[in-house]
Amino acid sequence: MGLNVNSAGSWGSNVHGRTLDGSRGIMWTESIETGLPGSVQASFLNDRLIGASASTSAVTVWGINVNASDGAIGRTLFTNTWTPPAAWADMGLSVSGFQSGWQVWSQEDRVGILWIKDLREHYAFSLNDGTYMWSTPSQSYQDAFDDTPADARAIAYGKFY
Repeated sequence: MGLNVNSAGSWGSNVHGRTLDGSRGIMWTESIETGLPGSVQASFLNDRLIGASASTSAVTVWGINVNASDGAIGRTLFTNTWTPPAAWADMGLSVSGFQSGWQVWSQEDRVGILWIKDLREHYAFSLNDGTYMWSTPSQSYQDAFDDTPADARAIAYGKFY
């Protein structure tokens, strides 16, 4: 499977603070493992691509190497699946889509945050190996229908805001 990285999709050509010149066509093409669940969620130039999927029965996070000094480009660094609490499926929670799902990614702190709006909880996953790290207590009910969830969250200096 070939993977072309030449923009940030329909949102423009800015990939984590670096502008790519899409006028020159495909900027990077490498073969990667097939069958990885979900899709690319974050790209860190000269480091890794992070992909993920989330459902009420499984959360999977994977990483692809894009740094030649760390080995073969396109090599799968990790794939890790976490089984969420049975209550996620029992309650029919919204784990992706409008107002739920992956919210923020930090290359520096190596963490990705999944927001479960129905529970009003955040779940953190390691970008080193894809493992579940921690979750927050349920927030005030007033946060449940935040119209811009990704813009309202940040990771900096080892802290989640």
